Amino acid sequence: MLALLLISVLPPASAVLVNFDNCLEESIIHSVPLQLQFVPMDVAVSFDPDHDPHTLNITVYGNVSGIATQQPYPAPDDPQWTNPNSTVGKIVDLSVSNNKYSTLFTKFSVLSFTPYNEASRFCESVVQGECPLGPVFYANAYVPRKLRFFFPPKQLLTLQTNIGAT
Repeated sequence: MLALLLISVLPPASAVLVNFDNCLEESIIHSVPLQLQFVPMDVAVSFDPDHDPHTLNITVYGNVSGIATQQPYPAPDDPQWTNPNSTVGKIVDLSVSNNKYSTLFTKFSVLSFTPYNEASRFCESVVQGECPLGPVFYANAYVPRKLRFFFPPKQLLTLQTNIGAT
């Protein structure tokens, strides 16, 4: 009875940390040498029930790792990292070699339906940094705001303030 009383007076959570998995294939995640990729390290989700429209905001924190060429990987203090014309170890918007965009596949699943499942340009979703997107050196995973991060291109809107996600 006391637990029920306590639960009824506590405000609902407006932000949570979510368990997540890297959706890349295992052969890419564990490739040797490591293929160029964005490595997610943390995901934050917040819901705004006080303002219309009610939005579910998702932020993915991580870092860039790996290399897409046979060139040697530059040292952390190498000036190539600040040169936008040097793309070694960086995620580019449009690959010159294959004429394809770096793509972000976003899929939201809520209970028994999928309200959003589309591809978009990764570089248009990046907030911390810009393409060509290189790694953040000496960043601490326990301070996610120091890492690279992006928002999926579509935020979920709902008229209800109580939803469940799987």
